[in-house]
Amino acid sequence: NYQIEYNKEDEDAYKRSSSYQILLNNYYFKIARDYKDEGKTLIEGMQFSIDSIKNSFIKDNILKFYSRYLLEPTEDLESGYTFLEKNTSNEDFKANFKKVYDLQKTILVGMPSPTFKDYENYAGGTSSLSDYHGSYVYIDVWATWCGPCLREIPSLKEMDSKYGEKNLKILSISIDNKED
Repeated sequence: NYQIEYNKEDEDAYKRSSSYQILLNNYYFKIARDYKDEGKTLIEGMQFSIDSIKNSFIKDNILKFYSRYLLEPTEDLESGYTFLEKNTSNEDFKANFKKVYDLQKTILVGMPSPTFKDYENYAGGTSSLSDYHGSYVYIDVWATWCGPCLREIPSLKEMDSKYGEKNLKILSISIDNKED
């Protein structure tokens, strides 16, 4: 078990080296998780970890890294956004956090599904979410380059055969490039 001391406030290294970015991001996230393990919330742990960062550039970028955990569409979305807004000095990051927050609010549990209209379907026609009004709809987003997505196809077929007659519609939406 080695202990290596390094400068955790080296802005130039953070800008130049993705390895240094990963090191610091993971270092501060570990502090936050350890704090959480002591019975605090993840946000309290994150606050504890960033309070020790003096360099505002590094602090803002650590917060940008944290945003992937704090801006998930869960019941903690509001508090995560508030935390980021309060602690970030970078106005571009704040604007991006707001944009992600506003989008994530629309897909919280209990919210109406986002709609889609006239997606090209496998038969060459188009489909819209409204075409399935009154049915239970399972939306699967996949791509041919996604191994886990392809491994799920047998499960989708099994679900279709098991629940298809119970008014379940499975919509598989490919995110492949059209030319591919």
